[in-house]
Amino acid sequence: MFAVVKKPLRLFDRLSIQSKLFLMLLIASILSIIVTGYVGYSSGRAALRESRLSELTNLRTSKAGEIQSYLDGVTDQVQFLGENQFLIRNAKAIRAAFTKIDQTAITKPTWAVQRLTYYENQFIPRLSQNIDGTPTLETYLPQGKAAKYLQHHYVVNNTNVIGEKDKLDQAKDDTEYSKVHAQLQPAVRNIVDKFHYYDIFLIDPETRDIVYSYEKEVDFATNLKSGPYADSNLAKAVEAVLKSPDKQYIKIVDYEHYRPSYGSPAAFIATPLLENSKLVGVLAVQISADDIDRVMTNNRQWAQTGLGQTGEAILVGSDYQMRSNSRFFLEDPKKYFEQLKRNGASKRSINRLRSHDTTILNQSIQTDVVESALKNKTGILDNVKDYRNVPSIVSFAPIKFGDVNWAIVARMDESEAFAPINEFRKRIVITASGIILLITLIATSLARLFVNPIYSIINAARSIVAGRLDTTIQVKSRDELYELAKTVNQMTDKLRQQKAHMAEQNTENKRLLKTLLPGPIVPRYQAGENPIADKANNVSVIIAEIAGFNRLSMEWPADSSVSYLNELFCSFDQATMNQGVERIKTSGTAYLAVSGLMIPRLDHSKYALEYALILQKLVDQFNQTHGMDLRLRIGIDAGPVIAGVVGDTRFSYNLWGSTVIQTRVIASHTVPDEIWVGQALHDRLGELYTFEARPAINIEGRNSTIPVWSVKRG
Repeated sequence: MFAVVKKPLRLFDRLSIQSKLFLMLLIASILSIIVTGYVGYSSGRAALRESRLSELTNLRTSKAGEIQSYLDGVTDQVQFLGENQFLIRNAKAIRAAFTKIDQTAITKPTWAVQRLTYYENQFIPRLSQNIDGTPTLETYLPQGKAAKYLQHHYVVNNTNVIGEKDKLDQAKDDTEYSKVHAQLQPAVRNIVDKFHYYDIFLIDPETRDIVYSYEKEVDFATNLKSGPYADSNLAKAVEAVLKSPDKQYIKIVDYEHYRPSYGSPAAFIATPLLENSKLVGVLAVQISADDIDRVMTNNRQWAQTGLGQTGEAILVGSDYQMRSNSRFFLEDPKKYFEQLKRNGASKRSINRLRSHDTTILNQSIQTDVVESALKNKTGILDNVKDYRNVPSIVSFAPIKFGDVNWAIVARMDESEAFAPINEFRKRIVITASGIILLITLIATSLARLFVNPIYSIINAARSIVAGRLDTTIQVKSRDELYELAKTVNQMTDKLRQQKAHMAEQNTENKRLLKTLLPGPIVPRYQAGENPIADKANNVSVIIAEIAGFNRLSMEWPADSSVSYLNELFCSFDQATMNQGVERIKTSGTAYLAVSGLMIPRLDHSKYALEYALILQKLVDQFNQTHGMDLRLRIGIDAGPVIAGVVGDTRFSYNLWGSTVIQTRVIASHTVPDEIWVGQALHDRLGELYTFEARPAINIEGRNSTIPVWSVKRG
């Protein structure tokens, strides 16, 4: 006889179906929320990381471009100054005057006492505050006869305070040197003020004597071969220029603590001065770190430019010293010093930072990121320790300029970069329990009711996202789901309308772009190219000024003035289409055009002159039609130009360069109803057209003239 054995029921088997369903839904809800939360957090963190690193990369790229543009600009300026005939003549003259003083000058015994007093009381104390160790007085005293003589008159006996010694244009010693200096100093002052240089030097290429300096610091009149600053970067720059066979050689030397400037960071750019291919001197320019620092720190407007509370961009040199200021040092030096101390920085290095009041050349950054950038590597990283030993996200790249090798690093504290996703994680944890219970309760009673219409809405929404804007949601009920479907349908209608409107707007924008920019530039602008800048080595520039229009417009209604001017300029525009000429812009009654820029031509000068003759005929026709007596003043010249788009919301296409400036000068002096051309155009077309020489145009503020010729009308 068999007995029936009852096995004990498991807990799950004892539950009702409703409880089992509830438990399964609860477990499913919990797992769903955990998975969704994890995926959402992980995806959000990855997306946020990508976004933050992209922002830092854009910042790094932007700053690198600005620094490169700045250095290119300074180099171009120095090269231009190296070809300036005024500087070349005066360098030759002041060099001869310097040699004469060195041979004949007599110094008084009292001058030595005054010089010693100046160095002891003025120079050495200031220098001591900014360098390690105690400077030895004898090391810095001038040795040569000319150095002692000139430093007495222009430094020691100069009544202007330190930092303003440059205000003395001429010493009261009645020497040939002071006469030349009186001509040179004001002109150099204009250059320094315009280009924000710290100092400008003229050096004798044979003796290495600094025969002239604008700032009149203690390096003035010293010798860069045997004097106190023979090992300075200034001396290295000059030697590099003298050793180079390139007559247009430009040497840039990286920043160092320059002692004549009391230990301030200084870089130097040097180039030869040639007269008829003969070396007559070396021009050197001292660049402070201020302009570069302003670019890197956004003029200390970090938060306003989207860098939050901890974002910044910094430069580091090949010596691992900073070439720009730390944001944290500028914002809170005390806190910065405390952080350095906690990280093990020496008291000596912290005191040096306090003394110099800058991290430039005073803060060492020897991190893997900087090391990689200096090895010509580019990259993005997160969770790396920065120079403050704080976890950060970074974007880094090298910057090379001549022999100078820097690293640029854009960074942000990781805590700030990922703050939104960390806050999101907290909210997930807080709300998870309530959401689980709510989902379970709603799902048990309403899941089947809601599933079908929701899927209908989801599928329709996906179709809309995929671009099928003709999708319509059909819901039989009249509840919230119906309203949702109705709203989505309305939204779809609006999207269709907006899409059509955007298409119309895009067409209109393209049309407007073609009126503001030359045809070949429009695709580049639409593609997002920025900046748009081109350099053309040889084009012809035409500037036409409608003489008499402003006077006559005073007698006309405003709409008539605009109508007449528009009629003239429209006829000018129409003429460009058939003459190989591109209109650049109009300004008032002036019309600027160029030939050979968009479409390079060997005979662009001929096209430009033919176009100018057509403009005269167009004005004649206009006068005949309207009974007026307007005349054109037209100036034409040829040479290199820079062209590009300027502005953001209100942009324009424009030309720059010496050729544009010279053409504008020619046009402003042209006699009404005549066409005047410059030397370059005359030389090219002299055998094709009849020219008549006109009086050369004097350039105000410069000892030079512009030769011009008028073109005989056919």
